[in-house]
Amino acid sequence: MKRLTKYVAVLAVLVLMITGVSSSVIVSNERDLSPDFSGKQAPLPSWDDYYIQNVQSFGYPDDIGGVFYDNETYKLCYLVVDRTPDRIKELQKRYGENVEFAPCKYSYTELMKVYYEILRQGESDNNLRSGGTDIAMNRIVVGVYENQLAYYRAEFAKRYGDKVFVEMVTGIPTLV
Repeated sequence: MKRLTKYVAVLAVLVLMITGVSSSVIVSNERDLSPDFSGKQAPLPSWDDYYIQNVQSFGYPDDIGGVFYDNETYKLCYLVVDRTPDRIKELQKRYGENVEFAPCKYSYTELMKVYYEILRQGESDNNLRSGGTDIAMNRIVVGVYENQLAYYRAEFAKRYGDKVFVEMVTGIPTLV
């Protein structure tokens, strides 16, 4: 019975991870940065409210860069900023042995602060078309039109380093 309960719990976590948090191919927290058809976009909440809704709700400690389901190993993978042997043992006690731990440069909180700044900029900059967090790559992804690609790659590299990846979008964004 314990074994069945364990499998059901792991299955439930996997379903939640695949549908709600992220996978190695899903970008989470996507937001269409373009205005709606009326020309207006809903205003962003304050950073404190945004933090509670989009960061704290995941419950990540400050040294966790995110969690995703690795489609190659069929395991949950926790990205850890400070991957010392003691920290990995502590996380294994908490999350079990059947998970992976990979290194990352940035905590989820740190990435979400950058993403929030970009969302704020997107309120007045119609060239920013889409955005989200790529958990598996431990970075923010921002979409712009081709004629703005070089400018934003240089601008965001100067401002955020490798925390932000700028990609080209075509047509009207369809992100949620």
